[in-house]
Amino acid sequence: LFSYLKNILFAENLFSGFIPSEIAKLNLEDIDLHSNFLEGPIPSQIALLSNLVYFDITSNRISGTIMSEFGKLSNLYFLSFAGNKISGFIPSQLSLLKRLNFFAVDDNQLRGDFKFWELTTLTYLG
Repeated sequence: LFSYLKNILFAENLFSGFIPSEIAKLNLEDIDLHSNFLEGPIPSQIALLSNLVYFDITSNRISGTIMSEFGKLSNLYFLSFAGNKISGFIPSQLSLLKRLNFFAVDDNQLRGDFKFWELTTLTYLG
């Protein structure tokens, strides 16, 4: 089912509830869910999407933490968690993302240190 689906682009809608863990059963490259009313934690199964290049959950009500497993998604070039209720630390494993071009975490409840200078391919950091 949906074996050819590569992109989920549900931005700027009124979707609510949780991001379903079943999303990891798809072979997705792009997930754009920004500007909705989604809540709860990011499903850990997202880290299984090895072809993921674009992940945007900006301006939702997502809580929990940023998983260190995001550092294993070596194809990521766009990653935005901005405008949510995410807390904790930015995992050091994210510095392994050598293709990351856009990284946004502003307007959350994050703390601690993050060596953003190790992300040498960034053109946007917020």
